[in-house]
Amino acid sequence: WRGGNGIAAQTVGSEQVIYGNIVYGQTPTPFEQQGHGMYLQNTYANGYKYIVGNIISDPPRQACNLVRDPVTGQVTSANDCFVLHGYTEQGLIEGFHLENNVFLNGRTLIGGFGQPAHHEIIRDNYFHSSSMQLGYRRPVQFEMTGNILGRGMFLAPYYWGLNGSGAAPVKPLQNIFRNNTLVLPSGYNDQYINLT
Repeated sequence: WRGGNGIAAQTVGSEQVIYGNIVYGQTPTPFEQQGHGMYLQNTYANGYKYIVGNIISDPPRQACNLVRDPVTGQVTSANDCFVLHGYTEQGLIEGFHLENNVFLNGRTLIGGFGQPAHHEIIRDNYFHSSSMQLGYRRPVQFEMTGNILGRGMFLAPYYWGLNGSGAAPVKPLQNIFRNNTLVLPSGYNDQYINLT
């Protein structure tokens, strides 16, 4: 993809399915605005949004959230784009069902600034050199089972019930994290961890 997101699926319609796609985005254009592999939003009231059997790889580097010098207007820095970016600043990030996908060489995020994220299912996916982050600035409720994270990190800084205890609304389901295999990036003492 170039210029926009590989696949964008906003909060419209019910029970959308994104199935069987290959999205590759390595675009050598640092400091030129690009998009994410997938950019998603959803409202659980519409049902789950299914992301199943996709391969998403190599998002553009230094090509998202450009920072410009206020005087010259020149781009001075930028972030790497995401493999999958389930994110919003005011909308809802609810009811994602990710299953049997392959995420390569980039970050994955489900979370945002709006209401807490909930009814998130992450099942039997493979992440290689990809970090998985659940929650961003608001609590998240999730079920994460049977995934393999190779040379990547799992982050849940806003795990609902840990530092989201005072959040409204009430957490709809319990958090589940089981039967996942994590192989941490080089430089960590515990190179192999199996959480069951």
